[in-house]
Amino acid sequence: MILKQLLDLIIDLSLDRGYKHRNLLNDCVELIEWIQSHPTYQDIILKEKKNYIKYARIYFELCKSEGVTYPLHHLQAAKKFFSWHFKEHEIQLPDGAGGFGSGGGGSNSNENEDYYPVSTANSWNNPDDYVEYIRLLIIMGDYYTASEIVLLLINQFDSDDKQYANYLFYAGTIFKELNDLERANNYFFESAEVGPPKFFTKIEMMTIISRNLEALSNSQTVTETNAELSDSEDAYRIVHQQLILEGIIEEDVEYDDWVNDAATWMVIADKCALHEMHSLATEFYMLAISKDMDAFKRPMLWFRFAKSCFRCGRLEDAKLAIKVR
Repeated sequence: MILKQLLDLIIDLSLDRGYKHRNLLNDCVELIEWIQSHPTYQDIILKEKKNYIKYARIYFELCKSEGVTYPLHHLQAAKKFFSWHFKEHEIQLPDGAGGFGSGGGGSNSNENEDYYPVSTANSWNNPDDYVEYIRLLIIMGDYYTASEIVLLLINQFDSDDKQYANYLFYAGTIFKELNDLERANNYFFESAEVGPPKFFTKIEMMTIISRNLEALSNSQTVTETNAELSDSEDAYRIVHQQLILEGIIEEDVEYDDWVNDAATWMVIADKCALHEMHSLATEFYMLAISKDMDAFKRPMLWFRFAKSCFRCGRLEDAKLAIKVR
């Protein structure tokens, strides 16, 4: 059928060119939705089960091309096709995994069941599919389900895999958002040890760990806090000294100047955003804003902060950042 051939062609072109070709992605999505809306042609979508993952990626790539915000209906469509793809493995999510915006507190309905992969035959040939699903779940606020899947990735692969440090980094980010800070620190440490993850240096991972120690200190009792604050302060100072030893910053750069420089935190935030770990990116963009007295003169910093806020559900913070910008 000509229509099916056209769909296959535009899908392959869209996936090959990615989010930078927004018009092509949009045309592809419009064609998919037009086909789904016509009973005569619906089987082109429904019966081509091997293409479910392609449809999921098309919708998600279109979301990424939108700039700041993610259209909700495109996110939901992407999740639907990811779920249908994983349903082919006949694996259902645990009870209470939750759907959009549930943060793991909801329950699955019979009409909208979610699935996730486990170690079945041929189910781990394309781990990037699962990474994309994790990113989608994070954007939709379902950190609990994202944690289930990232743990499966970690258990399926070992430190010899080139992406393993990334999986550990994602696990650290997810458990940090779930407020399991000690577990998050363990994954950040391991990620630095076996990696570091893509884009990062080990010393940048040390900065992330130091920040997590600081967050951990804020959750302790008064007695525990004094010791933890000291630990986090010492950790930051160790990072500063290591940067000098490695020649990354000049010897005459004082600790207070370094820690209050927006660039110190922006570089880490940008790399978190490249991994699409936007909740962690917002934290480091916020540090850049709060510690640097001249942050108001940096419109790009505020834009990046707003963009990451939108992409992890912090809508009010995003709106404020845009006003400042």
